[in-house]
Amino acid sequence: MLICFKMFLGFSQNFNLSNGNIIGFNKEMYCFGLNSNSAKAQLIVYKLDTNLKKIDSLSFELGLRLKNNFIPINADTLHAFLNIYLQEKNGQKVNILRIDKNFKLKVFVENIDIARLNNTSVLGVNYKIDKTVIYSIKSAIDSSGQNFFLNKYTLKTETENFDYNLIWQYPLERKNIQSVNIIYADSMLVYLMVSIYKGNKAGDWILKINSKNGQLRKAIRLNDKNETSYFMPAECLFNSGEKSLQLFGQKLNANQFNPNTQNLSIGTSSYIILYMTTIDSLGEIVNKEEFKLPINDVQLGGKKISCGFLIKISKVSKTNIGKIKLELDVFKNENGISCFYYTNSLTTFLSFDGEKHQMEKCSITPNLEIENYYRTKDKLNLNGKFCIDSVNEISKIYRAPFIMPVKIAYKTDDLLNGAWVLTKTETLKNQIELSVLALMNKVYQLKSIQSSSKNQNFKILTYFNNKIITGNQLDENNFQLSSFTW
Repeated sequence: MLICFKMFLGFSQNFNLSNGNIIGFNKEMYCFGLNSNSAKAQLIVYKLDTNLKKIDSLSFELGLRLKNNFIPINADTLHAFLNIYLQEKNGQKVNILRIDKNFKLKVFVENIDIARLNNTSVLGVNYKIDKTVIYSIKSAIDSSGQNFFLNKYTLKTETENFDYNLIWQYPLERKNIQSVNIIYADSMLVYLMVSIYKGNKAGDWILKINSKNGQLRKAIRLNDKNETSYFMPAECLFNSGEKSLQLFGQKLNANQFNPNTQNLSIGTSSYIILYMTTIDSLGEIVNKEEFKLPINDVQLGGKKISCGFLIKISKVSKTNIGKIKLELDVFKNENGISCFYYTNSLTTFLSFDGEKHQMEKCSITPNLEIENYYRTKDKLNLNGKFCIDSVNEISKIYRAPFIMPVKIAYKTDDLLNGAWVLTKTETLKNQIELSVLALMNKVYQLKSIQSSSKNQNFKILTYFNNKIITGNQLDENNFQLSSFTW
């Protein structure tokens, strides 16, 4: 029996704001912008419920500044604050309005040089935050090649621009390291996944580092002796009680992937291998399991295309009955070219039978409705697309953000039938389209629910599990929020 999702337009609410924006913070929703009814710049922040009704508000006078002099206003939630960044046109200074979890003004920081501004946009994608501590990977290129460093910073103060003290730096070996990713960090341990493609240490490694002093506690090689397989970047589950780490990702053999010969031939297999590796508190590998996921390639039209698939573990969690839940994003590679397209998401479970884990039935297949939605012959079309300059850059697919994202939200029903919130950027039309793909009347249907010009500061917020909130600057003085249930 199929369980059908229901999707309907809820309602819209207009706010007298220019430069409007929305953000989720502390499990609440906030809308903010400049007061449209005042010539002088006044920032207003609304706290809203799921029906877009105002629960509370804050207003802040910005002195003699004119509201029309500001560029679009951005925000983040770095260090558990709502940080709103205000910058005037052609200005080199940024003002920061910082609000705490109790919806109280923490501080208003004025005249920060843009070059000194520390927010989530300058941290990149390779970092972890533990309260007021940041662990980040930095790299530098010199005559010996690319060098990587793990840095630990602590926040100096919450009442000024977010500046940091460097506590320690762990330099990785200078030779042959291709990629470094932080996969877990807390106040005791940092785990790095390191790929080395050349030399006597070639392989994929987990480095276990002491968070207190930055000293290496253990280097764990994932590859067996004389093994020529490659472990793609992992997602993990950390058991805080046992201090054990479980890694999940895709494994490629040397025929599919060889960075030294620049070979990428992932279309040569009829299945994908998912690895699960458990590392105990002493840094020893205590369990290694692999699961074969058959590939069921379905293609559009009559012309057969050679396709390969990569899977990215987008989420991993434990259910309340002890199963491991994996959400997989599927990327397609056609005819061996260096670009990968998002084509599907799948959910599967691992159950422990007392001796080993068993994977529930799952096969890798493209979703033709998704491909029909965003695939075009337009060379400017980067929707759901990653391209790499060399085979060595394959790890970017697992960490770098999309230039044009497609999958905004994904969920499944009790029978693991998927439903998606999708976006598509129409470059030539300067439009962004928002759609839902779901089972309706027992048939998958793609329904467009909103389109907006890219010039209208279009924002999308996925709110809890079944709400989509969009923000749209209809004109200079009206910011519209719309609520959809899916």
